Amino acid sequence: MVGSLLFSNAVTLGSGGVYILNVTDASGLAGVGYSSVTVAGALTVTATPGSPFAVNLVSLNPDGSAGPATFSAASTYSWTLLSAGSIVGFAPADFSLNTSAFQNSTAGGVFSFSENGNAIDLNFTPVPEPSTWLLLTAGLGVLLFVGNRKRLIDRSLGKT
Repeated sequence: MVGSLLFSNAVTLGSGGVYILNVTDASGLAGVGYSSVTVAGALTVTATPGSPFAVNLVSLNPDGSAGPATFSAASTYSWTLLSAGSIVGFAPADFSLNTSAFQNSTAGGVFSFSENGNAIDLNFTPVPEPSTWLLLTAGLGVLLFVGNRKRLIDRSLGKT
């Protein structure tokens, strides 16, 4: 089930802890399209890379039953997992992500954790389409051609 959870006091995310992130609509709002936690006080991270805090990503059908979420592997997403009055000790390596219950294809895209002000986000970045790589390569080729052409002209004019 997707929803919001509110803690009125400080919260610590320690080694071995688990957060289940349910997603029904990847483009939806926190607490509506995906689960979210709000901490009124300080959020302290004491987990370590050797013993991380786990986030289990779970996809749900729009009706809340098990199944694929509304999600496009070609889109970029940023989900606010936790927001707090302040965050102490955050490092992306202190978190692990388990996607075994996420039934949508990610088509090679990657997930990452980040701190955004007083929030911890889970981000999804898609793999660029082949046409994007083709345009990037063509643009780089034009830049190299123009740079080499200028050098050849400078050499023929006796400039160094």
